Amino acid sequence: MVIIQGLRESGVFSSVIVSAAQTNLTKDQFLSSVESGNSSRESTSGAINSRKIGKLLDSQATARRVLELIDDASRPSAIPPLSPPGLDEDDFQIDVQLSSKSQ
Repeated sequence: MVIIQGLRESGVFSSVIVSAAQTNLTKDQFLSSVESGNSSRESTSGAINSRKIGKLLDSQATARRVLELIDDASRPSAIPPLSPPGLDEDDFQIDVQLSSKSQ
């Protein structure tokens, strides 16, 4: 929910809606563009375009900033660990008293 709010504030959703409204594709045009995109990906055999690398790094940096903001706001302060349970002197005395009464 917070991630979506961060995307809205950064303008990601509004830019997608504006670009979608500007392009009016028919169903056939849309399907052919998807198919051509898939075939061009297959032909590169895993090679990544340098322009895509820049976009990837930018989106990763944006995601990191959003997650840092979320993480800082929602992280509780650190609590030290509790010591493991052990026998207290009172427990030991009770056991000794019970064993002496049974004899």
